[in-house]
Amino acid sequence: MGGIIETHLDIWTWTYPSEIEYLRRSLYVDDTILGGSDVQQARERKEFAILVLRDAKFKLHKWQSNAT
Repeated sequence: MGGIIETHLDIWTWTYPSEIEYLRRSLYVDDTILGGSDVQQARERKEFAILVLRDAKFKLHKWQSNAT
C-alpha cells in the first residue's frame, strides 16, 4: 500500500480504529475489496471507504456487487 494512503489511514485510526483496520485489510495495490454480513453492512463500509479516501483526494469507482 502506498505511503500516502497509509499515512492518511493512520490519521483516521484515532477516530475509527476498527473501521480503518477493516479498510486497511481490504486494500490491495489499487483495489479495495469490501463486503459485509448483509447488504446494509456492505453499503456502510462502502460509504465509509468513500468518505475516508475522498478526504485524501482519492476517488473510488468501478463498484461491483452481487446483491440484487
